[in-house]
Amino acid sequence: MAADVSIALSSKLSDTAKFIVMKNVIWEWSLNDRKKPDCQIVSAGVDKLAQGFDLKDVRGGWTFEHIVPICVIQNLLAKTADVSKQRGILEKYAIACLVTKDEDALLREHGLTNSMPRTWRNGDDEFARYRQVGIEWVKRE
Repeated sequence: MAADVSIALSSKLSDTAKFIVMKNVIWEWSLNDRKKPDCQIVSAGVDKLAQGFDLKDVRGGWTFEHIVPICVIQNLLAKTADVSKQRGILEKYAIACLVTKDEDALLREHGLTNSMPRTWRNGDDEFARYRQVGIEWVKRE
């Protein structure tokens, strides 16, 4: 899929079309083997909510998102033509997570719905948004 990004970025597609391709690749990458609601990473709040239940049974209590917002990943991908670097960006940042509705609101209140913390740079902690607002997460098996 990283090759698809590279091909799209080097093509004569419009910038809008390139970003649509990247968005679709990011979604497919993050959903591969992690089909919601079976995400491998969930917030501690979702994990507590689902104790004793299948996540499908508590569907209204959580929302699906990416640990690094899609628009941030798109911008990182667009800055490099190297397919191996693009693959690395997808592997590190295109990760799906389930958070509670309250945790999602917390990200929104802090202006972190579509952005990373102001000081964040590529290569930094992919969970920086969650750390900044106090969201803990767990990896589910």
